[in-house]
Parts: sequence; structure tokens; C-alpha cells
Amino acid sequence: MGHQVVGIADEPALSGLLAGRAPVHEPGLDALLDQMIKSGRLHFTKSYTEGLRGADFAFLSIDTPVGADDDSDLGPIWHAVDEIAAAGPDGLIVIVTSQVPVGTSDQIAKELSSRMKVAYVPEFLRLSTALDTFKRADRFVIGADDPKVAARVAEIYMPLRRPIHITDIRSAEMGKHASNAWLATSVSFINQIADLCEQLGADVREVATIMKLDARVGPHAFLGAGLGYAGGTLGREIRALQKLGGAHGVSTELFDAVDEVNSHRIGHLMTRLKSMQPELRDVPIAVFGLTYKAGTSTLRRSASLTLITELAAAGARVSAYDPLAQLDEGTDLPRFTMHRDPAAAAKGAFALILMAPWPEGLAKSQAAQVMARPVVLDAGNHLDRVAAAEAGLEYHGIGR
Repeated sequence: MGHQVVGIADEPALSGLLAGRAPVHEPGLDALLDQMIKSGRLHFTKSYTEGLRGADFAFLSIDTPVGADDDSDLGPIWHAVDEIAAAGPDGLIVIVTSQVPVGTSDQIAKELSSRMKVAYVPEFLRLSTALDTFKRADRFVIGADDPKVAARVAEIYMPLRRPIHITDIRSAEMGKHASNAWLATSVSFINQIADLCEQLGADVREVATIMKLDARVGPHAFLGAGLGYAGGTLGREIRALQKLGGAHGVSTELFDAVDEVNSHRIGHLMTRLKSMQPELRDVPIAVFGLTYKAGTSTLRRSASLTLITELAAAGARVSAYDPLAQLDEGTDLPRFTMHRDPAAAAKGAFALILMAPWPEGLAKSQAAQVMARPVVLDAGNHLDRVAAAEAGLEYHGIGR
């Protein structure tokens, strides 16, 4: 967009960024990084003093770490705030895009004193389509309590010609919570419907289609049945709202229920598997898809790793396939054998659990031939049931 930009990062991400490599796989991102570095408009450093020298705006975009219980760790953000307070020039506008609880931006403003101003711009990017969802954003929300600050921040986004909504900081922060909590609620809702569909002979995909034909629901409603939300992003928002409710005496029973439904999704799949094979000890199981989301490389809070942990605890021998997973990113990984060839992962398996779209380069009929029993548990309803059966696979979807 023509700006001069300096990225501030720590190792090991810094070395890769200096070489034009992003720390996570995102389609098109490495090529854009390389292009902007060569253009002279993009630089990287580990020094806040160097990075903030002469800056008009500082985007605080640290990925907020999430614990096993979906609690946010704001430690890295407060470290960055301390550095900005020490090195930032007078008049700097700090734009918070990190996922933070309501009230955090006000606390940041107090730490930075009156020398700097703060705005909150929630990010609504989606992994694997991040560049497109930025350039073609549904909206940009700018939270600022000073209209002059809001106007200056809005100017950054105006060239993209997307809708811009200006509001106060706390409403912007709550808007991020509410948007993700709505998505989480949609996921738990359709998964409860899916469980009923399995027992009653209905197809949850048809049910979702019927719902989307209602203008009050809409064609883009988040109604894909499966293993629920993972990765910490939606769960973090549910946990934040629960904590805010507890702190302010507001009941959050809806969010409690959303979280409870989601927590049982892996167990539901295990129950389905055990209905076909009650004893899993020493039984070979293949899992296709390891990352938090297909098309990315991150293992952060991956549902697949949770599933593999459950399978390993039951004694199963797990073979996994994923073309992008970065295993060195994960710590305390469960026991499994990693393959970069899907046919090798499927060979001899009693069942194949599909956690991502079917991989290119492996015919469904080939998988059926190399498996000990050609059972496919489709955790995201990726496959056409008829086509899977015609290929010789014993197909089981979610809510179908």
C-alpha cells in the first residue's frame, strides 16, 4: 500500500523474516514478503529503538498465547508495551490488533501516558486465506475514544475501499469477543443438531442448507458440523466472556453450554470409532490432517493432536499424514508415526480418520485397497458419501 514498514520480531522468527520466510505457512505470503523486502519498503529488526524511530503508527499485533484451558497469556503484550513506552516517539499512535480482553487497550493507554495515543482494530483474518480476507475484508472496525485518532487510523485502511466502522475502544474490543463467540455458538449448535441427525436418520448438511435459505440465517452462516472449534481462537473468546461475567456478576450460561458441547466432540468421534472396534489396543489407525486448519502449518491447539492423544491412550498405533505440519513447533506431541505420503499412512489401517480435505495424489480406491479395513470417519464431512462408497470405502460422516 506504499508505506514504509519495520517489523519487530524475536528469534527464531526474525531470521526467517529477514530471508523473506514467514514463521507460518500462508498461501502467497512468502512471495509478498520477498517482494516488499526487495522493494526497500519492508525491513525487520529485533530492536524496538530502531523499529520505532520516526514511526507514526505502531501496530501491536503479537499473537496472544493461549493455555490448555483457553486462558490468554498477556505477558508478551505487556513486554512489548514496556518497550514501546521506552522507545516510542511522542505522538505515536499505537494500534492494538492482538486478541485481548475488554479493557486491555485502556490499560495500555495508561501505561503509555499522554505521550502516545491508543486505538483498537480487531483482526478478523482467517488462516489459509489471510491475504484475501485482509484485502477483501467484510469490514474494518476502528475503536478510538479520540475522533482525531480514529480518523488518522481510518486513513490507513481507506485505500482498500472496504467498509469502515468507527466506534469507541471498549465496543470494538467487545465486538471482537462477540463475533467469535457467535461463531463458536454456531459451531456448538450445529454439532448438537448433527448428533440428533445421526440418531434420527437425517443429514446435517441438508439441515444446514435449509437453514441458510432463511434470510435471517443467511448463506454464509457458520454451520459446518464436525469436531468443533480448536486452535484457541474461538475458545479464548468464550473464556474471556466467562471471566468478564464472573468479574462483573453477569451470568454466562449460554457460553458455558457452548464450551461444554465443544469439549465433548473428540469423545463423540472416539465413541463412533469404538462402536466399530471396541478394543483399540494395537489397532492401526490413520489420521489425515494434523494442523489446526488445513492449508496452514501451525499445530497450535490442533484438534488432530487431541484426537491422537486419545487414540494413543487407548493403545492404538497411529499413522498420520500432513503435507505442511511443522512438527518442531509442537511440544509434548502424542505418539504417532508421521508420513508425507498419504498411501503410506493409510497402509494396513483399520480405519482412516479424515481431519482435512482428502489429499491430492491418493485415489480413494487406492486407499481402500491398502487398508486392512476401508473404514473412513470423515470428521469434517469433506467427502461425497456416494463417491466414497463407489471407491470401496465404508463411509461414516458427522451428522449423516
